Amino acid sequence: MKGYGSILYWMAPTIVSAFVFLGCIVFHSAPLDAGTIFTVLATLRIMSEPVRMIPEALSVLIQVVVSFDRLNTFLLDEELGSDEIVSSVKQSSDGDNNGVKIEGGNFTWDQESGSPTLADVNLEVKWGHKVAVVGPVGGGKSSLLHAILGEIPKISGN
Repeated sequence: MKGYGSILYWMAPTIVSAFVFLGCIVFHSAPLDAGTIFTVLATLRIMSEPVRMIPEALSVLIQVVVSFDRLNTFLLDEELGSDEIVSSVKQSSDGDNNGVKIEGGNFTWDQESGSPTLADVNLEVKWGHKVAVVGPVGGGKSSLLHAILGEIPKISGN
């Protein structure tokens, strides 16, 4: 299909010119002298440039609409509540020095669905330690990172 589209794209001016001149011959509407042929070809060439820009302009217009929709969704999104994340860099009272700690966390992107995106998350990372989050595509790696940052709605847990 792409090959046919490319051939048609590049052959369209020749095909249109041929049909215009064929129409002139069949209907005897204009004499086919050098002046008429040159004028028709120049006019068709001038008209072909904007027509070739229509697909590109439509593509850019669609990208603009999608971008504005994403920006609108982001700007109209609810603010994070103060209970979403508790940040502390101090050492806790029982002596452990946790940088990140999630206990029994349930998080969901879609609060109407009722089923959590991340269920029963228990995570403890000591301050200054490095952690790698690995797994298959769609396994919840990004959702876990959003949960740590407090950017995904929390259903329950600490």
